[in-house]
Amino acid sequence: MQGDDVVKSDPPPTTASSKVDAGGRLKRQSSGGGLVESNR
Repeated sequence: MQGDDVVKSDPPPTTASSKVDAGGRLKRQSSGGGLVESNR
């Protein structure tokens, strides 16, 4: 449980982490272009 907490704490933008999981590779490729993905 603590390990998971640490991993989540690492990335300040928790929403970004969630999007990456839902988007999969597309979101991963555009690590700094999350908005672009949304526009698509």
